[in-house]
Amino acid sequence: MSEAAPATNGKSSRPSSNGKGSYRRRRSSGKGPRAEKPTTEETSKPSTPEGEAAPKRERPETVPVPEDLVGTTQTGTVVVTVRNRKFHFGFISLGLGEKAQDPTTPRIYFNPSFISEKGLNLYHGYEVTFEVGKDESDRMVAKNIALTENGMKIKEVRDAEAQARRAARAEERAAAAAIAAATKKETKKEKDTAVAATTATEEKKDGEGKKKKRSRKRKPKKPVAEGEAAAITTTTTPAAAPTEKKPRRTATFDISVEGDDSKKGTLSFTIDSSIGRLKSLAAKAVDASMDLSVYLITDEHPNGVFCTRAVLNNVGETGKLLLAPKREADNLESK
Repeated sequence: MSEAAPATNGKSSRPSSNGKGSYRRRRSSGKGPRAEKPTTEETSKPSTPEGEAAPKRERPETVPVPEDLVGTTQTGTVVVTVRNRKFHFGFISLGLGEKAQDPTTPRIYFNPSFISEKGLNLYHGYEVTFEVGKDESDRMVAKNIALTENGMKIKEVRDAEAQARRAARAEERAAAAAIAAATKKETKKEKDTAVAATTATEEKKDGEGKKKKRSRKRKPKKPVAEGEAAAITTTTTPAAAPTEKKPRRTATFDISVEGDDSKKGTLSFTIDSSIGRLKSLAAKAVDASMDLSVYLITDEHPNGVFCTRAVLNNVGETGKLLLAPKREADNLESK
């Protein structure tokens, strides 16, 4: 009976060097599993034995402060300061000068709350005086810390050096800002010059593409003889006679309405005006409907003839108008 293949959750396994299936997934980049680093004598040996933690870095041994110094005032040098977001403390050596760096010299713990001068920060190398005491955990601590005269001089020198460094940095920043402003101004000037040159080139091309306007030269006048010149100057053209406007001809019309003898009236009308104006004025004169048509009553047409321009031009100084509904055969002769 053959051995059962290991479960692969529907994924095919890739045999490894020892003949067993590997269930390691390929990387998303498609390059397969990472290549193994070549082993050497140094890398083949483990840094720490299995089951053992890495050894901690041992702190140098310090000499404790003698118990008989509790309650006394001592002079020392700040040799260690730790300042970060979580901790702020340090150590003071009970020696001065080169003796402060001697590991056999006792060191005492301090924190900023034990500094007598408010706002004073202690740095490496400051000489201070302090009172030896103990805290709640029965640990030796330095209290009522203050600078000595030599410590004040050291602080003044370092403050002056720090001030000089700050001034130098400020000058460097100002110089860098001035250079950046000058560079920006120069760049803007070059850009404006380039834009002006491009505009001038485009205008020149546009000017070359257009046709030059030709100026028309007048022909010189021919010289005229003396006799001819006299004749020209003596002759004058007669002035044009002013045209007389024809007076407008008017006619007076008696107006009546067909089927309504109560509506009668008179109208003085200029013959040159339009037929539509004649119809409008006639209807208003007798207070009749504007839908009625205008007919001219003559001896030849006692029932009225449809009024057209040709009919109206033949009217004399007087005439008769009849306002009536439009007839089917109005003025058929004029069509």
